[in-house]
Amino acid sequence: MVIRMKSHGEIRSLLQNAPYCPICYHINQEIKRQFRWLFIEYSHSGPYISNLVKGGFCHAHALAIMKSPAGPDMSYCYRILIKSYENRLRKLLTGTISGREKKKQSTLRLFKEADNEQKNSIISRRYCPFCKSQELFEQVAIGRLINALDDPEVRELYVLSPGLCRYHLERTISESNKNVQEFLIKKALDKIREMSGDFDQYFHKLDYRYSKEPKGKEQETWLRAMRFYDSYITHEEEV
Repeated sequence: MVIRMKSHGEIRSLLQNAPYCPICYHINQEIKRQFRWLFIEYSHSGPYISNLVKGGFCHAHALAIMKSPAGPDMSYCYRILIKSYENRLRKLLTGTISGREKKKQSTLRLFKEADNEQKNSIISRRYCPFCKSQELFEQVAIGRLINALDDPEVRELYVLSPGLCRYHLERTISESNKNVQEFLIKKALDKIREMSGDFDQYFHKLDYRYSKEPKGKEQETWLRAMRFYDSYITHEEEV
């Protein structure tokens, strides 16, 4: 269920300042703040580390942490995670060879002979705290936008903004009333027609007969189209 908020101030600010989909931009800014707090506080927090024991960061956010200059600050956290995983492996090993001749066995054989309960105890499920936060930020932002779009001034700001990406457009439409749905669809069609015209200009200037014509915004149409079609949720600390 979408969380609806009464204040339109943050939505106005997003529509005025976001260089791409305002919800993607909002999520990226919030995740950027969380990255900062990860190195300052979260990586030393017992409850936070306990959640990571459930499966760790997703691949994309883990890569972003590895690339960060502050990466070494994760040493305390991963020392605990590695120790916890060692204990889980020891329990699996004990359960696998209990009551049998204790001889050297390959890792493959250990997993093959482990019963289902033992196997389930060792297979981790991802519990990336950044992904969980991202879902919440997205939910709140969509609710605020839906509520704010009843305001004519907010609609004017939306028209002047880059508009929603395809994914957030569909999410927002699915939660909106008919009036807001119609508004969003019409504005999305306007943006798509504009991009289509810019693509026409781009390919026109690829023709050697017109290659001397001045280059303009059509040169970055592919980037605007990708941000619209595939969203722009970044996993980097610097967004």
